[in-house]
Amino acid sequence: MEFEEIIIKEEILAQNIKRLIFFSLLTIPVTLSHIIYFYNKLPQSGSAEYTWMSGIILSHLSILCLALLIGGIGFLHQQKVFFSSGMMNFLIHFFILAIIFIATGIVVIDQLVTSAITPFIVVCTLAAVAFLIHPRIAFIYFLIAFLLFVFLMPLTQSNPDFLLSNRVNGLTAVSMGFVLSLIIWKNTNQRYKQDIIIQNQKKDLELRNHELLVQSEELKGAISTKDKFFSIIAHDLKSPFNSIIGFSEILKDEATDLNSEVVAQYAGTINSTATNTYNLLVELLDWAKTQQGGMPFDCKVVVLDQIIISVFAGLKNSADQKNIVLTKNIPANLMITADENMVNAILRNLIQNAIKFTPKSGKVNVAAKVLDKQVEISVSDNGTGMTREAIENLFKIETSFTTQGTENEKGTGLGLLLCKEFVEKHNGRIWVESEVGKGSTFRINLPVEIPESYES
Repeated sequence: MEFEEIIIKEEILAQNIKRLIFFSLLTIPVTLSHIIYFYNKLPQSGSAEYTWMSGIILSHLSILCLALLIGGIGFLHQQKVFFSSGMMNFLIHFFILAIIFIATGIVVIDQLVTSAITPFIVVCTLAAVAFLIHPRIAFIYFLIAFLLFVFLMPLTQSNPDFLLSNRVNGLTAVSMGFVLSLIIWKNTNQRYKQDIIIQNQKKDLELRNHELLVQSEELKGAISTKDKFFSIIAHDLKSPFNSIIGFSEILKDEATDLNSEVVAQYAGTINSTATNTYNLLVELLDWAKTQQGGMPFDCKVVVLDQIIISVFAGLKNSADQKNIVLTKNIPANLMITADENMVNAILRNLIQNAIKFTPKSGKVNVAAKVLDKQVEISVSDNGTGMTREAIENLFKIETSFTTQGTENEKGTGLGLLLCKEFVEKHNGRIWVESEVGKGSTFRINLPVEIPESYES
């Protein structure tokens, strides 16, 4: 509520400054024309008419100077020059009081030649209509104006009937001015409050719309994940099990009729298919854990070289089957702060992919170097490489696709998604550089220090 009141005050001040400038611009030609007119009509000194015209000229000259000064200050304030909002508020109220005082003086001077109080009525009405004044302040201003009017009027008007009539008319003028000021203030205040409510409602709608868009994107991601799982379960798990069941049935039914070489061949096929299927199940379980937030993050200091030695040992058979040489260029004492299991899974997937897409007698190299406060690890091969389209879709579950390896090895593309999840867990980054026919290099950046979001 206090915030709304501040906004309303700022809006009212801005409106009053605009009206002050407009009122000043309107006042300047009016007062200037009066000064010129009365100066040209000025009679010889000593007469009552001379005193009246001189008073009119001086009063209008004071209004002109006031309008030039206050209007100029208002313009400068709009241009963000010199004057604070507090000073502008003071000057606006000073201007209102000043023109009321001057108008009262003009009416007193007018009594030398006429009983009319038109300038006082006009100024009271204009002050109420032209400026937004709080009712309490407006009441004080109009009360001061009326008291000033009553006490100064007898100085130049001695006719009791005219005095009574002028006092009644003066009271009517200030009463009308106060009522007008009260109505305009309440209407303006209410309008600003309604504008604030509308703006707040608009912001709420925009915020809710943004939240709905975010939820929509999250829902799309969840649907893509679900579709990917169903695709893997329906195809990539079903096919290898069919192969295992088929070959195992042949061995069961015809083992006695098959020679040892055929049995060994079938057993090897069953073994490799079961191994690949097991690896796929591991990837599925890891992926499910990351999506549900169930995978723990145990960040500690580990020796990178030891992790790579462990991964090489686990993938030795796969590399040997294709006569692929696994090499590393890692400083022996290079240590990183990371989750050992996740880094192991990242490197295992990247190296396994490199073996898959590298032809027989190829080479896969793992290197690492320190860059500022990060360690950059690269896994390079001299395999088939990738097209730009393939690179753009590597880490997107909704569009990810896989191709067969150089020996028709199959995959799901899920391993790279896991790599991306695990790297981002460390506040790191993963990307690939590749060219068709010349191989690929996957690079990951991991912070040397523990990420702040995981510090306990």
